[in-house]
Amino acid sequence: MQLGLSYVLDAKVHSVRTVEECQAILPYIVRSINMTPVGSPVVLPHPWGPSGWQMMSESHIAFDYFYMDSICIDLFSCNPFDEQVVKTLLVAQFDIDEDGLVERLFHRGFKDE
Repeated sequence: MQLGLSYVLDAKVHSVRTVEECQAILPYIVRSINMTPVGSPVVLPHPWGPSGWQMMSESHIAFDYFYMDSICIDLFSCNPFDEQVVKTLLVAQFDIDEDGLVERLFHRGFKDE
């Protein structure tokens, strides 16, 4: 039984976004891929860069900065989405360096019996 898709992106960044910028970026990305934000995004400051997530009616998007130069992002949705559109949005919004970017797409679910 297919439950949805997880898109995972790990990359270096040109710059680290502020907490306030991330609070605006998350719902923007969710709406841009025709999904529905639920509540406000949660973004927490850390010495190495903010971490945060946005719940959506279809599931969630979450990110963590590491060492002020890298980011890991996970988007999971029960609804289909275009991973190239997601990648383009993430690269632009989080100022991602595309050299060395690693992305993965996982089909989530259970084996049919």
